Amino acid sequence: MIPGEYRVEETAPPQYYQGTDKVHTVNIPEGNSETITVEFRNEPWTGLTIKKVDATDGHGLQNAVFKLYEGTDAEKSKFLGDFQTNENGVVVVQKLESGKYYTIVEAQPPHGYFLDAEHSSTPWENIFSKGRSFRRISRNRSIG
Repeated sequence: MIPGEYRVEETAPPQYYQGTDKVHTVNIPEGNSETITVEFRNEPWTGLTIKKVDATDGHGLQNAVFKLYEGTDAEKSKFLGDFQTNENGVVVVQKLESGKYYTIVEAQPPHGYFLDAEHSSTPWENIFSKGRSFRRISRNRSIG
């Protein structure tokens, strides 16, 4: 490399990891032939993916609404928000803390579908290892 000062930053994290804002400044001295190493530490992505599908044919269902709470089903301590499925029937919630309990509640089914009462509330403990996140598939029966 040409001698000088360089700024090194991560442009995209590895798959299943959160990015970092860390920036390293590296000086390459004149006549350097040694390798210079910089290190970036990434935390595992600790997210939640919900997929809402038709109970008959399995295609994704848009506009289902899920409520997410911190805490168990019996002791919901904090409302974290409403999340609506996209055109593929998927909603992704990122950056949930590892080691905490969370509860998902299906609040509203897609238009033309029954609420999945049997599986409308799902508590889970968010214990993640490298590259893993919680995934839940929820099925609804059509009204018609």
